[in-house]
Amino acid sequence: MLHRTVLLVCTTLLFAACGDSAVSTMPLVDATALADSASGGTDDAVEGADSSPGETGSEPEVCPDDHCDIDGECVSNGQAKADNPCLVCRWVVNQTEWTADDAQTCDDDDLCTVEDACVDGECTGEPACDDGNVCTSDTCEEATGECSTEPADGPCIDENALCAEAVCIGGNCTVTSDERECNDANPCTADTCDPDLGCVHTADNAAACDDGDACTANDQCNEAVCTGTAIDCDDASVCTADTCDPSIGCVNKPLDDACSDGNPCTDDTCDAVLGCVFPPNDDPCDDNTLCTEADKCTGGTCIGIALPIEDGNPCTTGSCDPAFGIIQTLNTLPCDDGNTCFSDDYCDGGSCQSGPTQLNCDDGNLCTDNSCEAETGCVATPNALNCEDGSVCTLNDACVNSSCVGDALNCDDENVCTVDTCDPVDGCVHTVIVSNACRPTINVIYPPRGATITGQSGSPSVNVYGSVSSDAGDIASFLINGQTVPIEADGSFNTDIPVTVGGNTLVMKATDELGSTRQRVQALLWSVDYMLPDTPTNDVVSPGLGIWFSQASIDDSDTSLPPNDLATVFKLVLDQFDIGALLGGGSGPIASQAGYKIYLNSLTYGGTDVNLQAVDGGLAIQAEINAIDGKLTFDCTSLSCFFLGGDSTGGLTVDAVTITANIALSATEEGALDVQLNDTNTSFSGIDIYSDNGFTNFLISLVETAIINGVVGDLQNELNNQLDSLIAPLLGDALGALAFNLSLDLPKPDGSGNIPISLFTDFEGADFQDADPGPQGGLLTQNAGAYTADGDPPYTNSGIPKRAGCGTGTQNLAVPKASPLELVLADDLLNHILYAAWRGGLLEFDVPASLLGDFDLSQFGISDLNMTLSGLLAPTASDCGEDGALLVHIGDVKINATLSLFGQPLSLVVWASFTAALELTAVDGAIGINISGIDSLDTEVNVEQDSLIGSESVIKQLIEEQLVGGLLDLLGGGAFGAIPLPEIDLSSTIGLAPGSAVISISPQAVSRVDGNSVVAATLGQ
Repeated sequence: MLHRTVLLVCTTLLFAACGDSAVSTMPLVDATALADSASGGTDDAVEGADSSPGETGSEPEVCPDDHCDIDGECVSNGQAKADNPCLVCRWVVNQTEWTADDAQTCDDDDLCTVEDACVDGECTGEPACDDGNVCTSDTCEEATGECSTEPADGPCIDENALCAEAVCIGGNCTVTSDERECNDANPCTADTCDPDLGCVHTADNAAACDDGDACTANDQCNEAVCTGTAIDCDDASVCTADTCDPSIGCVNKPLDDACSDGNPCTDDTCDAVLGCVFPPNDDPCDDNTLCTEADKCTGGTCIGIALPIEDGNPCTTGSCDPAFGIIQTLNTLPCDDGNTCFSDDYCDGGSCQSGPTQLNCDDGNLCTDNSCEAETGCVATPNALNCEDGSVCTLNDACVNSSCVGDALNCDDENVCTVDTCDPVDGCVHTVIVSNACRPTINVIYPPRGATITGQSGSPSVNVYGSVSSDAGDIASFLINGQTVPIEADGSFNTDIPVTVGGNTLVMKATDELGSTRQRVQALLWSVDYMLPDTPTNDVVSPGLGIWFSQASIDDSDTSLPPNDLATVFKLVLDQFDIGALLGGGSGPIASQAGYKIYLNSLTYGGTDVNLQAVDGGLAIQAEINAIDGKLTFDCTSLSCFFLGGDSTGGLTVDAVTITANIALSATEEGALDVQLNDTNTSFSGIDIYSDNGFTNFLISLVETAIINGVVGDLQNELNNQLDSLIAPLLGDALGALAFNLSLDLPKPDGSGNIPISLFTDFEGADFQDADPGPQGGLLTQNAGAYTADGDPPYTNSGIPKRAGCGTGTQNLAVPKASPLELVLADDLLNHILYAAWRGGLLEFDVPASLLGDFDLSQFGISDLNMTLSGLLAPTASDCGEDGALLVHIGDVKINATLSLFGQPLSLVVWASFTAALELTAVDGAIGINISGIDSLDTEVNVEQDSLIGSESVIKQLIEEQLVGGLLDLLGGGAFGAIPLPEIDLSSTIGLAPGSAVISISPQAVSRVDGNSVVAATLGQ
């Protein structure tokens, strides 16, 4: 059964990088990000936030927490870049830049590439038209992507003949000579051919060589390279250009022609030491423009003195034409008449006129007094007025040096678990740091997890004590199961929590003064007494099972087949009696009278009637064998009878033989059913003996009474003996077959096999009564238990809590006696079965992926999920809750999990406790045990990494909705288990064909009475 830690667990309970941009992800809480978001920026952004009160502007758009802010655009988590699918927004990786995601698919829009894939954020493909053949030339049509191949020429290497010469012919590498030319034209290598390696060129440093360069000398081989030493071509004259030609050697070219710069203002010469030199002269020259005068060579350049073109009037524009000289033109340009208090001055008629616009000197600053002076312009004189800077983050605002400033508001709350900032509008903001240290810690000293607690009768409560604290501040609220629990000054608590018999869950929730919460979930079993079935017969439930037979199930006055009551079975027994065998069956005379020995040759009867009544202490039986007809032979034993007719035949008739007896039922100390037949009595009515010979008949009539008395007496004795030896064992076998000794195989949730459970009972007592005061019928009670030899309890505890009247100290097997047949199963017996399943490993396994169904973990960013489940307590059924419903409690289920959440390793522990409806149903020949929907579910998720605590809610959803639900489906998706009902089969015992005398129990409906499940049933095939 484990839905939304674990799970969480889909914890977890409670995740891999999400590849689907359409699925939103759960943002992880970052303390700094929270602080910046709450304050609208950093502390530096708050100071002087209103340094220019007159200026206004729109606030920048703030992206939601699960969006990236890239180039001023909000991009949802997982969304790819429009022009590059290899770049996506990964909010938890980088909130301001694109993140490379090589897991994405892409297309580089190039038909000449294949296998396009994202590599380091770029879409890259492999060439589509490379056939890997050196003897072909492969091309690709860019427009269509169509490949074409043409044969290529040139040498090639045949991989199967590396020492043979080969060339490309028709697109294939073809051998043309058996001996391959391996000369690499390098004098510094020794050239050979290896059949396995092909041409091998080994360096020969001792070989002579010439590198063919006239600019080197002393050539020699060095590691397969011929190299020489460069020669020196310097002739020590700077008036030559010294070079070296590799083909002829040194070249020294005179620089005489190169020492002319064509400048009349320089003298051209060559100095043997310095080379070309061009010393400037001061010769007169002409720069060929009327805009200069007194032209003269200066520093190697012909320079004249520029003629002035401006006349000092801003309203005239001077210019100079090289051909015509200076020109002055009137303009209408803007100008400055020297008065800064007016703007837009302009030129008119060659003079500067004042502009029409008066200078606005209002700087919008309350902290300055504004004026204008002709020479200097606007003057802002600081004042000391009181002001308001518009921020609640300052106090005592006043004008200082032309600015409105105040004393900074101190927002430090001296709490290490908050990030303290100030918002200009909202004031101090204290953002809680989300970490294990900065949220409540609940330490429970007692009870421990998985506790089995023995309490006092009539006082169902558990003393819970421990301590609770938080580094973030005082604990503001502490609840256990919704009940407020007072906290002492030192953080300790001690309180009594009401519980019920069976499984209980403690849900503890602590909230500190900053609003951080922490939940602890743990489970316990409570009872006034426990059963510990650590051996097959130890601590059985006494009584744990009852079978009630109404008078209709004992005898419904209809003995037709198939049998559906006990009386019909007894009738079948009587129908098999061989009364002839009781009287000798022809082996000897049944009487010797009147000179005859009388032999019974055969005996038949017309039928039987049976009446069976429940009486105090057992059963009363009355049966009749009707219409008995026997064949007799009269054998003469005297001479007189011989002369009077001799031997003859005849017959014996009996209208009815009536049998009565009392059957006492009880249980032995060994748990067997003891059946005693008492007060057995038989009586005959309408008996007659006759002969076909008149004289013999006459003689027999004289002594008929004596004969009949003798025959009847013998028949009664034999019949009584047969009833004692047959009926009592037969009834013992019939009712003894109702003991439940069978095996159940419960599948393990992880599919690793079955848990074999033995269900066994023996008889504890029998209680039969007549109709006064009624109801008439009989009850067989049985000691019952369940056990598995496969495995040991995974945890040591007191075992199975006894219901004990829901803690009042008394528990009875409630039998309504309202149906023809009733099977009553005590809840303690159900818990025996559940405990045996737990003992066999029902809640100990590595969680398989199938237990999560087809749930897509990647939508939460989960990958590499590994979970191990362990149940500290056995599943326990109880109806002692407020509504009286029968629930199974599965508590302190521990789930250890490791996973990768958006690529970050995460480890966690989930505790889950839940209850589900437990129902017994009537199925074909069996009692089904069904575990259905969740009634209550509580989980505790603990993530170890502070940076990933924000994922606890997602894991909790996974555990609760998927893992718990998946476990519940395995435990109760069909029947958790089924208890086959026994059959009464006496066919072989009474000599009938197999299946002729079988009574089965047919369950009809199930009801609940005071800790018992009552199965209404009928007898019949």
